[in-house]
Amino acid sequence: MRNKKRRIKKHKNQLDSEGISIDVHGYRYRDAELKILNHIDEVYYSNLHYVRVIHGHGEGTLKSLVRKIMKESNKIKSYQAVEGDAVTIGEVEFLEQN
Repeated sequence: MRNKKRRIKKHKNQLDSEGISIDVHGYRYRDAELKILNHIDEVYYSNLHYVRVIHGHGEGTLKSLVRKIMKESNKIKSYQAVEGDAVTIGEVEFLEQN
């Protein structure tokens, strides 16, 4: 069990250091929406494989927004809640070019 916790912590730090994380705590709905959409584009065009959005618990407005954006985005293959449902991580789907 101890080793598993260390791997998770290392993985989290690796995600932070690759520039895939953004924090939208305290943002208004429209501002958060623009920031999230821009960040997904930046991650996609940087050829990174994951996007991590910290939205917090709160009333769930930002959490719902993040998951709606990820669900509707053709650049996100799948997403999941982590860290007590305060963070959402999405896996980037790279589209094939003919």
